Amino acid sequence: MDDLDKRRAERSDLRRLVCVAVSVCLHLSGCDVHTNIHGRALRPSDPDFPSINSNPQKIVDFAVKVPPSVSAQFSIYYSVELITHRNADGSVDWFESPHGCRWRTANRFYVELPLQLTKDGDIYRGKFALDQFEPGNCGWHFDRMLSPMLRYPLVVYRGDYNDRPGDQTDIRLDIWCTRKSKGHPHIDPRRRHDLNQVNNCADLVFAAGAFTDVPRALWDSVPIDARMNGGPGFIARHARSISVEFHDLDELIPSYPDRRQ
Repeated sequence: MDDLDKRRAERSDLRRLVCVAVSVCLHLSGCDVHTNIHGRALRPSDPDFPSINSNPQKIVDFAVKVPPSVSAQFSIYYSVELITHRNADGSVDWFESPHGCRWRTANRFYVELPLQLTKDGDIYRGKFALDQFEPGNCGWHFDRMLSPMLRYPLVVYRGDYNDRPGDQTDIRLDIWCTRKSKGHPHIDPRRRHDLNQVNNCADLVFAAGAFTDVPRALWDSVPIDARMNGGPGFIARHARSISVEFHDLDELIPSYPDRRQ
C-alpha cells in the first residue's frame, strides 16, 4: 500500500470513528463533563451542529501511556472561529462570531466528542482530525483536547503558530500525578491519603513543589525535558503526532527511599 492509499484508508477509518463518537454524544445528555468549558455542548440533532468533513486532510496520531490510577478517557473539542475586537491599547474588548453564525456571548456553543482509542499493550492509540468538520458559517475548527485528570487542556490549537517555529509536527508530554498535596487549593489536605481523592497532575517541577516530595534519585533519573513538558501541548496545522505519558508518583516514590529533594 503506497502513502496515498494509506492516507485514504486512515481518513476512512477516522470517519467511521467520528460517526461512533457522534452516536455516543447523541445518546448522552450532552458531552460536557468539564467545568472549564463554557457554553452549550451541541448534540447531533441541534441545528447548529456542524457538518462532518467527508475528506479530512489534517490527521493527527495520538498515543498515550497511562498507569491503572489514571483515566484513559479523552475528549476532543471543536469551536467556532471568533472575531476579536480590541481596544486602542491592544487589549481584548469583545468577541463576535462570523456573519451567518448564531454563536453569541449569550448563546455560546461548541462540540465535544470522545476520542476513540484502542489498547495496544500498555499504550492507547487513536487519531483525530483538525479539520473534522466543515468550516461552514461559523469557521469550525479543532480547539483543544481534554482529560478528566487535568485542570487544564492537554492540547491546545494555536492558529498563530501556523508556519512558525511553534508549529511542530510531533510533540511529547510527560505528566506526573499524585493524590497528595502540600496544601494546594484544589485538594483537601485532610484527605491526602484517601484512595478516593482526586489526582493532582502537572509537570514534575510543579508537582514536586505543590503536591508531594520527590526523592532526589527519582528526580535525577528523569531527563530535564520530561520534568517540564507537562502541557498543555500547543499544536497548529502541521501537527502529525502527539505522544503522552502519565506517571503515577504515588507508585514510583516508594521505590526511592531518599525522599529529600
